[in-house]
Amino acid sequence: MMQSPSTKYGGKFFQVVLLYSKTKLHAIYNNKRVVSLHDSLWGTYDQGFDEADFFT
Repeated sequence: MMQSPSTKYGGKFFQVVLLYSKTKLHAIYNNKRVVSLHDSLWGTYDQGFDEADFFT
C-alpha cells in the first residue's frame, strides 16, 4: 500500500522544523547570555576611554 506524500514526508518535515526551531532558540539564548556576561564584566554604559574619568 502506498503512502500519501503528506504522510510520507510529514514526519521528516516536522523533524526539520523542530531542529530549525531548536537551533534558533539556542542562538537567541546564547546571544542573551553573551550580552549578559559582557554587561556584568564591563557595565551597560557605553563610554569611551576619555570619558571614563580614570585620571581626574
